[in-house]
Amino acid sequence: MEKLALYLISPECAFNYFIQHNFLDVDCAKEVISKCLGYAIVVASCVVKVPQILKIVNAGNAEGVSFFSQFLDILTYSANLSYCFIAQYPFSAYGDSLFNFIQTVAIAHLCVMYAKKPSQAAGFSITCVFMLILLCSGVIPIRFLQLFNSLNIFVVICSRGSQIMTNLKNKSTGQLSIITMFLLFAGCLARIFTSIQETNDSQLVFSYSVGAFLNGVICLQILMYSNSQRVKTD
Repeated sequence: MEKLALYLISPECAFNYFIQHNFLDVDCAKEVISKCLGYAIVVASCVVKVPQILKIVNAGNAEGVSFFSQFLDILTYSANLSYCFIAQYPFSAYGDSLFNFIQTVAIAHLCVMYAKKPSQAAGFSITCVFMLILLCSGVIPIRFLQLFNSLNIFVVICSRGSQIMTNLKNKSTGQLSIITMFLLFAGCLARIFTSIQETNDSQLVFSYSVGAFLNGVICLQILMYSNSQRVKTD
């Protein structure tokens, strides 16, 4: 049990809990909550975009899903994952970026494939994977990865802004999944806390804050346009 706990908490907190039996330490409580929440986000991220993927596949089209937005998301996840990996932050602080990257590449692949460009879809997906491997290989200096990651704030704004504008233009959210968008919104909120606790990186905190706000806007759009569609149907 104690060995397992060391994966979740620091040796100091393990000493507090298992040797001194001091269970009222506030800092250690925050650490445990952050670690558990971080790993919960990583586990949830394994399926967070599956509802979106299934909705596109079942509909046989990617109507309403902005490819440009997905492409920018891929850049965001690549920057965050490579920077945190090379900086040796705990996996619980960034592991969701890996699974979100994989699923976002799948969504972008479907967007291109349903545009009747299967060969381009395959080439795009392979390029994305090789790009991530290169970024995480250690060949690129961490200062450049930090700069790349610092641009995430602008990329997130462009990505979510593109999707928001697409929704406004179409007066519909098409095949966007409310489940996926809500989970992304909740994940960003949780990441604000874990980033403060585990990395104390203001750049990451601000990026997740912006992401939470814009994901929240898209969630509201999905609810708004789905309600409008129901009224027209009735």
